[in-house]
Amino acid sequence: MEGLYFTAKIDEERTLYLAPLTDRHLAAAEPLDNIDGYFLFEQRGTGDFADIRIIAHVPTEDGALRLRQMLGMI
Repeated sequence: MEGLYFTAKIDEERTLYLAPLTDRHLAAAEPLDNIDGYFLFEQRGTGDFADIRIIAHVPTEDGALRLRQMLGMI
């Protein structure tokens, strides 16, 4: 389930993402039982010092596209 990747800048330090989790995201986030599908998450900072806060799990591509539209993400 790769290919969809949407973002929205919240402020100078935070960005909202709707995307699959990468290995780097997984290392910065709390442990998860299921990493399939898409995740709505907030990232504060960049690189190895980024903090990831997962907001929602979206299991389907259709759901990700609908959420993207509702949130006005690009």
